[in-house]
Amino acid sequence: MRLGIGLTYRGRNAQQGVSLPELLLVIVIVGVVASVASLSLAPVEGQKVEAASAEIVDALFFARAEAMRSGGEYGVRFGADTALGAGEYMVSVFKKSAGNEALIANPLSGRPYQFNVHQASYGMGVAMVNPDFDGATAVVFNGGSGRAGAPELATAGRVTVSLGGASRTVTVDVETGRISVQ
Repeated sequence: MRLGIGLTYRGRNAQQGVSLPELLLVIVIVGVVASVASLSLAPVEGQKVEAASAEIVDALFFARAEAMRSGGEYGVRFGADTALGAGEYMVSVFKKSAGNEALIANPLSGRPYQFNVHQASYGMGVAMVNPDFDGATAVVFNGGSGRAGAPELATAGRVTVSLGGASRTVTVDVETGRISVQ
């Protein structure tokens, strides 16, 4: 009896089992499903830490570039945000003028240039550890004459972000203001 699409019903006396091509097809399908599932369940800690460190680097680059462009003083503050809880740091980009700090607008969003690394969509769970810029939690870039773009630091400044076993340290060079990630 013919059932369509190449299948034939042989009745009760037909041999039971599957053919080699059918078995191979099932193995391939199971393999593809397993590989897709393992990719979606793979640890994303490293990716989150990379994204968080990149966001910090962007803020530092922006402050340094604005200082060099305008000749003023721009900086980035890594302030503890006690309203959000222990271990929460707000990263804010500011302009320093007459000893005061004023938040500046993010050129892409128009809103104040600040973010919380721990709560950002890319970094859920990422912690910022020991921001240290000569004992302070901020770095200011000098845009004036002399060492334009260099930070007002006596020693290199750094901030580390981590999640699980992944971590990255963002460093600001004291002489040049060069920003690097390790």
